[in-house]
Amino acid sequence: MEKESILIVDDDIDILSEFKNILETEGYEVTTAENGEAALKLIKENIYNLVLSDIVLGGIDGIRVLQETKKICPETEVILITGYAAIETAIGALRLGADDYILKPCNSEELNIRIKRALEKQKLRRKHKQAEEALRESEEKYRDLFENANDLIQCVDADGSFVYANRKWLETLGYSIDELEKLKFTDILRKDKIPHCMEIFKRVSSGESLEKVETVFVTKDGREIDVEGNINAQIKDGEFIATRVIFRDITERKKAEEEINRLMSGIEQAYDLVVITDTDGKILYVNPAFENKTGYSKKEVIGQNPRILKSGEQPGSFYKEMWDTILQGNIWYGNLINKKKNGDLYNEEMTITPVKNKDNKITNFVAIKRDVTKKKELEENINRLRRENEAFMRHELKNLMAPIKGYSDLLLTITREGLSEKQERYILKIKETVDRTIILIDYLKKLQDFEMGKVNLQMINSDLNGIIKNVLFDLKILSDENNVKVKFKNKAIKSNMQMDYNLLPGVFNNLIKNAIEHIINLENESEKVVKVDMFNVNSKIVVKINNKGEPIPTEKLQRFFEKFNTDRVKKSGGTGLGTTYAYLVTKAHSGDISVESNGKDGTTVTVKLKVLK
Repeated sequence: MEKESILIVDDDIDILSEFKNILETEGYEVTTAENGEAALKLIKENIYNLVLSDIVLGGIDGIRVLQETKKICPETEVILITGYAAIETAIGALRLGADDYILKPCNSEELNIRIKRALEKQKLRRKHKQAEEALRESEEKYRDLFENANDLIQCVDADGSFVYANRKWLETLGYSIDELEKLKFTDILRKDKIPHCMEIFKRVSSGESLEKVETVFVTKDGREIDVEGNINAQIKDGEFIATRVIFRDITERKKAEEEINRLMSGIEQAYDLVVITDTDGKILYVNPAFENKTGYSKKEVIGQNPRILKSGEQPGSFYKEMWDTILQGNIWYGNLINKKKNGDLYNEEMTITPVKNKDNKITNFVAIKRDVTKKKELEENINRLRRENEAFMRHELKNLMAPIKGYSDLLLTITREGLSEKQERYILKIKETVDRTIILIDYLKKLQDFEMGKVNLQMINSDLNGIIKNVLFDLKILSDENNVKVKFKNKAIKSNMQMDYNLLPGVFNNLIKNAIEHIINLENESEKVVKVDMFNVNSKIVVKINNKGEPIPTEKLQRFFEKFNTDRVKKSGGTGLGTTYAYLVTKAHSGDISVESNGKDGTTVTVKLKVLK
């Protein structure tokens, strides 16, 4: 237990020492001061239970010590020491706030009695103060409890008038205290609820207590509020005084219940199979679609494990990976073969989602399953047709083209001098058509590979600046023969990137070739210019390819990258696949490609690719 502290103030060193020894023997913690100045310094720095001070001191006297002590710490007891001649001064000190005085000379017994009495009085005063504060806090607590409660609290007297409503009630229903005094409780009820509430009022008036009573309030501005509450009566001397009601606004809960009901109705009527399990995999719920598809009734599977559907077609590692994923809180998606109750196998797509509570702990798993047996069969047929189509294009069709191309080349080589201009033009047309057909077959194969996800990029570090220069070199004959100037300006500080060297050059070959062919027939020679600008924006390499040819209409711009879109290549006789190829390859490199066209700036295709870090 902490010792009670006493400060002794006296300019007589002998008295200081005597009193200190007496009080320390009694178990007090004693500090001494030889004058008023030293005492006040200590009082400002420390808190004492009691100050024992001589009235007569050199300099600052005991009365000043008393006044300053009470000012700094009013709870500190102060006992003044005085001689017989200064008794009137001591009595005056009591009027100034001293708690007691001791006459000199003073023996140890009297000193101890006076000090114990003062400290007991201090303890009683503190306890009394604490009791008063506790009582005041208790009263305020219960008063505030009703006024500041989040529930709607009301009291209604025998004739149905309100005698009390708390702040939350008034705020929620929108009435003032003056308006409340003029209301009957039936005024705030939805009309269809009045008969039921009148019956409840009658029962409560007779002394019955009711719990979880639900009704609907109507606010001053016409809003409806669902409430639920407990009702009892205040009865005095056998006479009903008023109802005491605590209602809770359950409007949001009602909405949530309706939402849950709608959700459950949707799940019950869903085409997909829905299964809910606990964390051990025990089935808690299945919807009707599950029953219809698997042949198992709800009663048969509740409490069972979904392994009752296991077909044996998947290895144990398949299920281990699935469980590892969902137990870590992640969503699992996959395809598997399951078995119906009658033994039939079926293909199933399944997504399993962990359900977590507010503490982020997994409580359930929800599996949404779909029978994709027919879809799988259709996919297999489509893939078979694709393979057959690929084989036909790559082998049969190309083989058919080979002799046509070979004979047309042979005719032009051997008999060119004997051909008329018209015959030579026909043979050249045949050769051109064959070349275009072979290119078309190659493009179709490449696009088909992209669409089927068969393309694996072989990435290497390379310089895009060099790629574009090589493309421009390859297209120089085309541009020179048609008097088209191609201007390449490289402002890129960084142009190295990760690319598939076999695919990416084709992007710029197609785009720049298209830009050249689009302006070949322009009458104004000064406008037959293709600009290729390369620069950096943040961590991107941006390449803009521009020409001043005829603008592309907005509706055609939207189809610019579509497969077999020949709007942009009718004049040049292209395949309509080059820009589609450019789009797919750019996207495969995690890049962006876009086109814009207007009469002022011409047509610009913009390609954005990632710089090598």
